[in-house]
Amino acid sequence: MAASVLAAVVAKLAGLGLPAKATLGVGVALGAVGALPAAGVVGPPDEVVVDVGGTTDDVGSEAGASDLGGSVADDARDGGVDGQEVSARAHERNAERAAERDAARRERAVERDAARAERDAERD
Repeated sequence: MAASVLAAVVAKLAGLGLPAKATLGVGVALGAVGALPAAGVVGPPDEVVVDVGGTTDDVGSEAGASDLGGSVADDARDGGVDGQEVSARAHERNAERAAERDAARRERAVERDAARAERDAERD
């Protein structure tokens, strides 16, 4: 009996289209994740640790609690996220980073050219 029920379920699943299978998979995954806390398997964390220390990106500028992501998260907690404002701030931040990268590249090029000139002068 169980084998015939399983065969019927497999046949029904095989007949579904790809979008329906994907939806079913997401539904099963969400159901499993939602069922774990309800069953007592997974509970809330005992301790929440928040690190607001600064990090350094590839060009050496310091980002801390006032960075774009942090401010957007704060706005989201307050219920005041404005997509156009976030986009504008992100564009500004990206332009600043691009300018910093360009300046660093120019500085490295000047140093490289100076080192080449020094080597060339030593050869002569």
